[in-house]
Amino acid sequence: MTINDINVDMRYPPLMPKPDSIKIGNLTGATKIDLSTDLKIEYAVEPKAASQAVLFFSDSSTVDVSESGVITAKAAGKATIKIQSAARPSVFVEVTIEVVIPSIIPIATMVDTFTSTAEWLLQTAAATSSRVVDVVNTHNTQSMKLTGLDGNFATMRHKTAHVDLRDETAAKLSFFVHDLTTISKIAFYFANDTAVTKTAMKVFQVTDLKQGWNNIAFSLASMTLAGGFSFNNEILAMQVRIDPVASVSASVSFDALESIIATRGNAVFTMDDNWIDQYTKAYPILKAQGLRGNIAVIKNKVDATGYMTKANLSEVYESRWDMLNHTSTHPELSTITKAEQKIELDGCRDYLNTNGFNRASDCVVYPRGSYNADLIATQIEGNYRWGRSLINGIDIDDPASNYLVKTINLVPVITLAQAKAAVDEAYRAGGTVVFLIHKLVPESEIGSDTMFYSIERYEALAAYVAEKVSEKKINNITVSEWLQKEKAPRSADAGLAIV
Repeated sequence: MTINDINVDMRYPPLMPKPDSIKIGNLTGATKIDLSTDLKIEYAVEPKAASQAVLFFSDSSTVDVSESGVITAKAAGKATIKIQSAARPSVFVEVTIEVVIPSIIPIATMVDTFTSTAEWLLQTAAATSSRVVDVVNTHNTQSMKLTGLDGNFATMRHKTAHVDLRDETAAKLSFFVHDLTTISKIAFYFANDTAVTKTAMKVFQVTDLKQGWNNIAFSLASMTLAGGFSFNNEILAMQVRIDPVASVSASVSFDALESIIATRGNAVFTMDDNWIDQYTKAYPILKAQGLRGNIAVIKNKVDATGYMTKANLSEVYESRWDMLNHTSTHPELSTITKAEQKIELDGCRDYLNTNGFNRASDCVVYPRGSYNADLIATQIEGNYRWGRSLINGIDIDDPASNYLVKTINLVPVITLAQAKAAVDEAYRAGGTVVFLIHKLVPESEIGSDTMFYSIERYEALAAYVAEKVSEKKINNITVSEWLQKEKAPRSADAGLAIV
């Protein structure tokens, strides 16, 4: 409802006074309200004997205002609220309020900095592995570089840990991968005993990793327990293990381990390629739960058969969804030249800006997840703010200038339980889960095609996210809101190295 939507003429008995002013009790020019919360407007009219009837209006899609004066925060940004006398329209008050995104900053405590060669001891044979100090790839004084030789796994262990994690929700491991193509997986262990038989284990597959620096937060609840391990007992040992690709050597420099207490995270819904399914199926599902998302737009597919029209995009955008840059023609970006990459990104950005879809036109989604060093450089040079890859996982890095944002790709093998677990992981680790879909079909039609996901699972996931929003554990935000929100200080930067 906009300010000029209604012209009310209400008649009163001649002797009933009409108000000459309206006073607001709980709104000021500096009023802020958290996203997805409500605020009841408190007001009074003067003289006190006048009619109490007032009307409420907003000129912004960031909030809804009910007839009873309840403000519902729908999207981040500023909104003007008008409180007007029903008896005398010339008597009104206007205030501007701001809808803000609640912070998800976790409490982080350093557990270990991998600086003690006396504590982090090599456990595997020197003929197949090595452990050396690394003073180059570190954010403190040094890291510990662990190498598995010729396809052999390597482990190092800290046997005097004495760590108490009873009150923590997650842990964060920071490490540098020297050559991603040589790594198969990395594992981290907590143990209640120095022999490391009572363990909690977390495994990171190569699909979870970036070239160069990795900051990975994982909830304690997501770890695999063995041998009677319990987080209620003291942790006496810790261990890391790297598994190289067969027959090659691989190195990882471990730099920091932190414990985390977190109670809130973000959930971002993305949809690639602007298929018409996203307008007819996914959009209504999220809207019914009070949730919003993001459409990754291919410029040349707008108005094409089977794809969303410009009118569809406009409707969704006006509902405070974002339109992301998914290139002009959808090429695999790592296979074309840097000049061609620029044409693809700039063409789509220009289209989005020209048509008024500018909130996230400088946020790029890579077709098929394909990227290389040229693409990262192209985005930096072109002042693009954000890039989404297909690297799996929960993202804890600052989204600004993050060109390898992680994703949970909702493909047929991802169960509803796994999708819900990703939501839980976000608020327990203080991170952001970015969901991706292409098309929705009934469960009975699901096969192995990664373009499709179950409509029933998606409906249940949306309901689960909405439940966590109501519990104030999750913020449902768009990409542009994620970039605008309060930045969390990190103990190790999210530096990016592509080789």
